[in-house]
Amino acid sequence: MYTVIVPHPTEMLLLIREQKKLVYELNSVALNANNTGPCIVFPHYPLWCTYISGEPEKPGSELSSFTIRAPVIKGNSIMFPCRVTTKTGRNLENCIIYAASFNKETTLLSFVPEQVPFIKKIIERHASFSLPCRIFQVAATEIKNTGWQVTESIWIKTPQKLP
Repeated sequence: MYTVIVPHPTEMLLLIREQKKLVYELNSVALNANNTGPCIVFPHYPLWCTYISGEPEKPGSELSSFTIRAPVIKGNSIMFPCRVTTKTGRNLENCIIYAASFNKETTLLSFVPEQVPFIKKIIERHASFSLPCRIFQVAATEIKNTGWQVTESIWIKTPQKLP
């Protein structure tokens, strides 16, 4: 069983829009390891952040904020780093993987050094992306057959910060 943080549907639509833009840009310029042509960057679903709860009987009850930050590259994945803050002030870092790279033979492919300048330029265009989620869901999930199943969940609404 996994505990995940799921953004509110409004923020999820913003994430999906950002994911589509970035995957499109990367597929138009990314080169495979042999520099013989484009590799394929696939979107990754579900767009959830894995979370290890401090209180298994009430997952997420100790959370006070959830922020999704600008995309980064790590190995063969492109991800949104996430910061989760607990009510005690502890910051937890994790990520939402939202794209993976494969070559023409559908082999998992790390972004190679020759690709990085092109990819970094694209990622830098999205560097201002930051999404503080005021409402989010903490859910217990299981892998069932070929998909995920949410077994229990709670919605968390953080206090609105006044200007």
